[in-house]
Amino acid sequence: MKLSIILTSLLLSTSANAGIYKWTDANGQAHFSEKPAHAHAEQITVKPHKPNSADIAHTRERANNIRQFVTVKQEERQNENKRLARKERHLATSKQQCHSLKNQLKDMHQGRVRWYKLGQEGDRVYLSERDIQNKKDRLQNRIKNQCI
Repeated sequence: MKLSIILTSLLLSTSANAGIYKWTDANGQAHFSEKPAHAHAEQITVKPHKPNSADIAHTRERANNIRQFVTVKQEERQNENKRLARKERHLATSKQQCHSLKNQLKDMHQGRVRWYKLGQEGDRVYLSERDIQNKKDRLQNRIKNQCI
């Protein structure tokens, strides 16, 4: 297996006219190079592999599978980016709403504003202390539930 990997890599990295030399070391390990690096190195001839139709079909199928995989991964990445953008917009909106609720509660605690609601005929009906306290309690609950 190692030998075939080495031969394949050597074939891919050398030009057609380059020589390939083989020698065996003292441990019996075969070595290959483009230059005779050992006194007992012998030049060998490697026949190039000519792919048959099955090899070509397999290569095309693999290329198509890779293209499909890349397409799926790109779609997943785009969907994840869209999800993150929606989440960021939601967080920004929630933060803005939380800020508004806290400001309303702050204004109510400071008592600088007279609180009212509109009556049926559009006139102002000022809130009683009890109504104001109820409104403060509701605001505090909303802040507790909505603010992170």
